[in-house]
Amino acid sequence: MDAERVDIDTKRQENSAYEYLCHLEEAKNWISECIGENLPPATELEANFTNGVYLAKLAHFCAPNLVPRSKIFDADQERFRRSGLHFKHTENINFFLQAARHVGLLEIFLPETTDIYDRKNMPRAIFCLHALSLVMYKNGSAPRIEDLFGRVQFTDAEITLMQDELNKAGVELPEFRKLGVMLTDDGDQKKMEELFSELCGCIEIRDVEGMFSLLRNPVSRLKEVHEENSRQYMLVLHSEYRELGRPFSQAELQELISRTNLLVSLEGVKTEVLAEDAEALLFLLQDPCLGVAHLLEADNAELYLTNLLDYVEGMDENEVLKKTRIYEAVVSANLLGKEKNSLEHAIAEVNAALRHRDSSRILEALQHPALHLPVVLHPAAHLYYTELGIIQRDSESDLNYDGIYKPLLFLNLVAQVGIAGLAGDVREVKKALTEPELYIQDLANEGLDQYAESVIKRVLKSGKLLTHSEIQEIIDNVNDQYSQDIQRLKYIERVNNAVRGGGEGLVEALEGLGFKISSREEIRCFQELINIQSNKSQIEEREMELWLEDIEEAYRTVQHLASEAESIAGALRGINSAAEYGDVNGVLSYLFNNWELFGLRDRPERKDGADILKGFQRRMVGKRDGQHSWVKHYFQDGSEVFIEVEGGRIAWTKPKMRGESCVLSVSEIVDTVEEVVGGYSRQLDTFFIKLQARIRGFLVRREFFNMLDWYDRHTPQIIKIQALWRGKQTRRKVVKKLEEDIRRRRVALGHISKHTDVKMLEKKVTIIQRAWRARKLRAQWKLLIESGKADLTTVVKHLHLLDVRVSDAQEELELARARGELTKLMRKNESLEEEVEGMDKKIGLLVQNRISVQDVITEKKKGLTIGRSRSDSSVSHQQFGTHRGLKALKKESQDRLKAYQQMFYLLQTNPNYIARMMFAVPQPNTKFLETLIFTLYNYGGNQREQYLLINLFRTALQKEVETKVQSLDDIVKNTPLVLKFVVSYNRSGRGGYLLRQLLGPIIKQVLDDRNLKINVSPVEVYKTWINQTESETGQPAGLPYDVTLETALKYEEVQKRLEKSISTLKRVSTLFLATITNNLAKLPYGILYIAKVLYSCLSAKFPEAHEKDILKIIGNLIYYKFINPAIVSPDRFDMIDKRQDPNLNHEQRRNLAHIAKILQYSASKLGFGTESPHLVCMNPFIIECHEKFKHFFSNCCQVVEPETQFEIDKYTEAALIAKPNIYISLSELCDTHELLIQHRDTVITHSGDPLIPLLTTLGSPSLSSLLGAGEGDCSSLSALGRTEVCLILNPINEGNLRKDMSDTDRLWVKTKHLLLAILPAIHFTDKQTLIGILKSRTSQDQEEEYRRILDRREDEVQATRHKDLEIFDIFSDEEGRLPLEDAKRLVLKNLRILEVQGYTSSKDGCQSIITDIAKDILDQREHRVNRRRESLRLRRTKRDLVKKQEYMIEQLEQYRYSIEQLE
Repeated sequence: MDAERVDIDTKRQENSAYEYLCHLEEAKNWISECIGENLPPATELEANFTNGVYLAKLAHFCAPNLVPRSKIFDADQERFRRSGLHFKHTENINFFLQAARHVGLLEIFLPETTDIYDRKNMPRAIFCLHALSLVMYKNGSAPRIEDLFGRVQFTDAEITLMQDELNKAGVELPEFRKLGVMLTDDGDQKKMEELFSELCGCIEIRDVEGMFSLLRNPVSRLKEVHEENSRQYMLVLHSEYRELGRPFSQAELQELISRTNLLVSLEGVKTEVLAEDAEALLFLLQDPCLGVAHLLEADNAELYLTNLLDYVEGMDENEVLKKTRIYEAVVSANLLGKEKNSLEHAIAEVNAALRHRDSSRILEALQHPALHLPVVLHPAAHLYYTELGIIQRDSESDLNYDGIYKPLLFLNLVAQVGIAGLAGDVREVKKALTEPELYIQDLANEGLDQYAESVIKRVLKSGKLLTHSEIQEIIDNVNDQYSQDIQRLKYIERVNNAVRGGGEGLVEALEGLGFKISSREEIRCFQELINIQSNKSQIEEREMELWLEDIEEAYRTVQHLASEAESIAGALRGINSAAEYGDVNGVLSYLFNNWELFGLRDRPERKDGADILKGFQRRMVGKRDGQHSWVKHYFQDGSEVFIEVEGGRIAWTKPKMRGESCVLSVSEIVDTVEEVVGGYSRQLDTFFIKLQARIRGFLVRREFFNMLDWYDRHTPQIIKIQALWRGKQTRRKVVKKLEEDIRRRRVALGHISKHTDVKMLEKKVTIIQRAWRARKLRAQWKLLIESGKADLTTVVKHLHLLDVRVSDAQEELELARARGELTKLMRKNESLEEEVEGMDKKIGLLVQNRISVQDVITEKKKGLTIGRSRSDSSVSHQQFGTHRGLKALKKESQDRLKAYQQMFYLLQTNPNYIARMMFAVPQPNTKFLETLIFTLYNYGGNQREQYLLINLFRTALQKEVETKVQSLDDIVKNTPLVLKFVVSYNRSGRGGYLLRQLLGPIIKQVLDDRNLKINVSPVEVYKTWINQTESETGQPAGLPYDVTLETALKYEEVQKRLEKSISTLKRVSTLFLATITNNLAKLPYGILYIAKVLYSCLSAKFPEAHEKDILKIIGNLIYYKFINPAIVSPDRFDMIDKRQDPNLNHEQRRNLAHIAKILQYSASKLGFGTESPHLVCMNPFIIECHEKFKHFFSNCCQVVEPETQFEIDKYTEAALIAKPNIYISLSELCDTHELLIQHRDTVITHSGDPLIPLLTTLGSPSLSSLLGAGEGDCSSLSALGRTEVCLILNPINEGNLRKDMSDTDRLWVKTKHLLLAILPAIHFTDKQTLIGILKSRTSQDQEEEYRRILDRREDEVQATRHKDLEIFDIFSDEEGRLPLEDAKRLVLKNLRILEVQGYTSSKDGCQSIITDIAKDILDQREHRVNRRRESLRLRRTKRDLVKKQEYMIEQLEQYRYSIEQLE
């Protein structure tokens, strides 16, 4: 028996070991399928689990946002293989445990960290993996784990080894087989089976609403059940149920729902891609079933669209988009986005280097690989820094990529000029200067050599590269010099003409060259020029022209001779005077000073002075009878001049004189001196000088002629040498150009080689180009319309876009239903919110012992509605059927309903009614008035309703400011009622979403910062310090605990802590201020426009008020009323996720309160005084912030008008497809009716008001009549009054064309619609005009085509007809069914009438109506796109409202549970 018992125990242990190995294999295969990696064999799996790497990767699969892949330690297990376990491997295990909790796995299934890290209880970890797989499979987020028991084989050695390890660990195997039972108790299982049976019944009868309510039942434990997919669920489940023939299991249902969600999401993605709506696509990609939510980046939305667009457009209509294709597109787009981010970072680095004027960083920043810039030249670093810095400062903004790339290309060309100049390479300088893209102005090829020489000279002198302006300056200087040379040539030509013409105009020509001569020098200059020309002509043996150097030589010669003649005149006058008076010393003095001028060989000696004087006197004796003082003087070149000694005049021609001269001439003085001194012959000296000159001239001419003769004899050889040299130069240029081309190609190939997949890169480029072309095409189309020159052919090609298709009608109906559901949801949330706030107050009073428990219980019985049954609503159906009440089938009820529809349409479209009612309704009823306004406009559910609501606010505010506001302070002290409504409206819906986008991240940053502690109360800081000191030391601090503010400020530690808090407060307040002022676009348009209206009203009423005072009022509205409460109480205004941060602690609330206070003081320009002396230092900071706020508030008032913002015009109401509707309770309808009757005299101002007959028709308001009951039929009328009805609003004169339009406007619209049918039926050429087409002859084919168009469009109208839709049907009357020829004549007649009214003109072929049709086409497309966006926005808002509702219901449940405990 003992042996048998041992065998049984051994067999049981072996079976347990085998079973455990099977479970290990199952876990291995499941993890491998989830993470996409191969795991070690099952026998080695436990050892590999100890480092937690595979578990952390599984955690990333389960919760990618919670466990990013980057956080996994030792992800490649290289460290583990090298040195074993590290304590940081425990982080991987903890990540796994966190993800399991996040998925929803109960704590009882989770192992301890040491169970895995130290292998203390590894079977428990494997059991946890099985439980996790089952939970995730039921959620539809992971595949099913496979049962491998009995299907895998292990060796005996492996089983024995595992058995030994289990025995060694001493742990019992978990009950793997009972895992499903453990996750579901018997009671729940029974309820689930009953629910699934009921579900099958709903599926059989196709009860969609019943099926959806059962699927959403918590008992079903189904996840991701979406209401918008209800019809798809029904189709799939009905088909599967018929095939299966039995009730579904929970896992099967979850799988079918998950698969349906995936197919719907894939179809939605495909639809939005084809619609080219990036925002909607991004929203759909966040669906968890697509598996890419963790990869999405909001900034890459356009890239996701472009990556998918080409693929989707190539798909068949019924082809399903693949999930893998979406994943590939997202990953590819993220890579492109990463490149874009890298590029933006590189651009930011360049801008930072320029902004901080750090020239050392600019070269490094420009070499960033993300910029893909061409060669960055190191010698040009300073040039880059200087020029790019100038561009940045001039633009007053950071440079973009084009602002860096294009200037760099240009600067490289500029730098090449300087680099070649530094090298002294003339050829390279000329090549660089002639680059076309260098854009050097006035560059002449004939001046290249001069340009190059000037550049080199300038560069070598400065030692640095030239800027473009400096290069241009050099070119301009050279060109100016060239221009001056041209001008000189003109004047030289004039000099030559003057010489040939006998000297006429010579003085003017010389002055043009800068040579100023007097009239007395003109003759001598003319003679000198003739001499020079004659000499040149003799040398060249032909008539020669004078050149500038010849003229300069002549001018210098004349000036020299004139100067010499004047000197001689002075010397002659002195000598003659001294000789006449017998002054020896005077004679000698003049001779000593002018002996060279007179041509004496040597200076006379003093001892000869008396003899010389006697000689002079002797010669003068014979001149006593002379009649003038003129003498002739010969210069060394043989020319002569006449000098008047006594008058000092000079003449180059012989003057008129009679008789002999009475003074000594130069020749007579020289002869006299030579006679006394002896030994010199002047004539002989002159002869030898002339002889030498003639001989030298002969030798020079002979040498010159010999050279010319040699050139003539060797001309062929010279030409050949020049040709060879030019060829060599050309070959050098060609070789250099080829080398440059090769270098550029190598750079390009190197750039391409960096991309591993060139085809993929080409595809991405193609996608981007396609998207860009589509965007440009839309922009060109819009520009074409704005220019008023839309092409008729283009318009006709796109007329089909104006057809109202069945899909349009369905989308309009779905959108209207979605708006209605959203309105009801918002109204329900308001009720719940009031209930929660009421219970908050009651419980708060209970905590403070200010009310009793019985009061709270009483309030609970009155207020809590979540526990009520649906019997209330059923009563109405039991007691009041559809044959009674407002929507009964009787004519009286129908007339009453129609009157209410028309009345509310008037209230909605005419803002004056509600605006007047605001002033008439007493204060206690304003809450109802607010509810009525938001209900009447569906909380601004679409653009039309937003426009009408803002129009109401504008009208009411203008009336209130005009009648009630007497000073600016009235706005602050007694806030106008309309401003309260404005703030309330803009805090809900889209306004609240925008405010959360603006403040949510920065508030969360403040709340998450556990080290942020702002406390500027000296007493509190003092007490905190005392408590902290006593806690650390364990002994009393020995200081008083209760102190005054002044006493606390005396302690140095308190001052230090206050200084730190104040510094932190400034920093965080600056961050909040920057966030608010830099994100004007994130503020709701409604609050901004009302601020603009308030500003204009106050400016008009108080013209003497300063702008700063009015801006303070604007700041009070925008900041204090709208923004400030969200900062002080972020939990109340949904700025934070209440599920993650349910309660704010005292420290967090105090931090936000201090920040809000500083911002409030800054907005109002309030400062601290003696009550807070420690905060007086904040006043300069507050003033600085106030200036920024003031500029911000001024910008807030610069928004466009609502008509532009919401694209509303006079045809908008006429173009509505879906009729407007509102959801309103019967009690609210009755109360509104009663208010109108009570304040009838205030609301209705004239006897012709259309509201008067409506109120007469409706009579007195009665809730009983609205419900269809007598006054005593039911005691619960107040409860039934909460029943909501949907009113389809209709104008009083209902019809396709609104009666409030003018006759001409209706004719204009009707003419356009007639053209929509006429133009497609007529084939015309591009040269024909609209008038010509309408006057052309109608063929039989055209008539038949026209009838087909009419029939097709009539069928479309019938197909889209719905009681809630209003389709414009031009074919519903006789004019719409006229034959084509008659229709054309009718259009011509209409156009003539419209031309008389100034709507169009036949001179341009009625271009205005063509342009208007083109605008309609564009508007129709925009409307469809906006409709999809609106649908997406409504879904997003509904999701947020549902979350909020669930939270408030949860809060009420908690209150109810707490109150039940009190009972």
